[in-house]
Amino acid sequence: MSDGKDLKDGNTISLTKDELRSIVSSAVGAAVQSANEKSSSIFAESMEKLAAAIIESKKPYVDPRNAENEKAMRESMRIVNERMHQQVVASQKTCPHLQGSSELSDFSGQLSSIVLHRLDSGVVVGICTNCQKQIFSDDKDLEVQKIFRMKSGNRMSSAGIRNFADPKAAMAAGRLHERE
Repeated sequence: MSDGKDLKDGNTISLTKDELRSIVSSAVGAAVQSANEKSSSIFAESMEKLAAAIIESKKPYVDPRNAENEKAMRESMRIVNERMHQQVVASQKTCPHLQGSSELSDFSGQLSSIVLHRLDSGVVVGICTNCQKQIFSDDKDLEVQKIFRMKSGNRMSSAGIRNFADPKAAMAAGRLHERE
């Protein structure tokens, strides 16, 4: 519009070639910068999505049916383990702790089936070879003391001997605890 013609609203504009070049150049620069910003943000967003997809693809597929089966198996094993524990407890309560008193034995003897082991703390631990019951020499229960007085068919084993400042505390700390 360098010829100064009137516009429709009656105002005229006159521009030099350099002014027009400057306007066009700044408009093109702004458009290119806007396009670059948009493409950068689109690129960054797509790279984040790609990284998340790669991380997700490395996770093993877990079939929901397998998860249900595993849960059912764990519950089944818990029930089986509880029944086995109850069976062991019942067996320990009824065991006479005599050699040959296992249901797999042909005949029962008169000697105790308790294997004795003296710990270095001084406590004697006894384990029945039939029912796996654990008994301790420092137990105040009369039935346990009766079992300890029975003649055993097994020899006592022993750990080394150590001296403790407080032997009773060492015996209590070294004692195996039974599952209640």
